Amino acid sequence: MIEALYQTLEKVGYTHPVHPPFTHMPTGLLVGALIFGLISFLFRRPVFAVSARHCFVMALIFFFPTAFFGYTDWVHHYDGIWTFPVKIKLVLTGILALLLVIGIYLNYKRSPSMKSVLTIYFLAVLVVAGLGYYGGNLVFGSEKPVATEELNAGEKLYAANCGTCHPQGGNILNHALPVKNSTYLKTFKTFLVFNRKPQRPDGTKGLMPAIPPEKVSDAEMKQIYNYITHSIEGR
Repeated sequence: MIEALYQTLEKVGYTHPVHPPFTHMPTGLLVGALIFGLISFLFRRPVFAVSARHCFVMALIFFFPTAFFGYTDWVHHYDGIWTFPVKIKLVLTGILALLLVIGIYLNYKRSPSMKSVLTIYFLAVLVVAGLGYYGGNLVFGSEKPVATEELNAGEKLYAANCGTCHPQGGNILNHALPVKNSTYLKTFKTFLVFNRKPQRPDGTKGLMPAIPPEKVSDAEMKQIYNYITHSIEGR
């Protein structure tokens, strides 16, 4: 079902992730709810409290398609691999859902406390900011320069986990598919997904065994990736 959805989108020329465009709706609505709520509280204008409540209700409505397409993007583009940002985003998504339900409950109580409602609005905006941060981290990763210690650690991990079949960035099993200049080095995300679930270019299972997170963590895989891209690729 999920793959059919993305194949249909590709046929009409849409090849990007579906989740990011949807995130703007609940994000904007929650920020609007907080702004309207503050105006109502500071200037004693009840009509703005109504606008804030409507924004919050709409944010809950858009929460569902946003979360759904976040899941489908994760399955389609990341092969459902549990990277650290994904785990954090999942926790924050659950927290946001809870805050949305609590906020709407408080809004529809008789004589709700505006301070309590504003607290929920503020927390919801903070959670959305966290989701955006880890979403960006998932896509772009860290752009900080790689320290020598990091490369040394990556070299040791590469030797222990990759060097037997890929000495100096080659491939003793298939010389036509070396590590150097591989398309799987385009981003760390691509590299991680491939190593967790190796496949041939045609999608079939290859000779390379999968590297589970219990053996090499995501952080260690990042060190291997940095070593390959900064040391082996430069030779």
